[in-house]
Amino acid sequence: MSTDFTPLVEPHHARRRLAFDPTVNLGHILTFVGALVAGVSAYSTLDKRISVIESQAAVVTDRTREQDSRMKETLSDIKSDVKDLQRSLNDVNRNLGGTPTRGSAP
Repeated sequence: MSTDFTPLVEPHHARRRLAFDPTVNLGHILTFVGALVAGVSAYSTLDKRISVIESQAAVVTDRTREQDSRMKETLSDIKSDVKDLQRSLNDVNRNLGGTPTRGSAP
């Protein structure tokens, strides 16, 4: 009785050696061409994706710069408004005889 495990069980059983077949047939050629085409198409797709991502990164960088400049302008406007309000509040306190608010110059 012979099973798939016969070479492992019987020590006197001859093991087959791996044989190299040097012939090249159509299947080998088609497999090689298919792998080559797949590699080239994967590379070209990757190249296109990288180009798109780089252009998107440039757009994001420009938008970030614009937002930063707008944010700085808004912040300076808010600071000037706060200073104006503080001056007005100090003027009202002086006119009413109260003490000046915190953060104002004496």
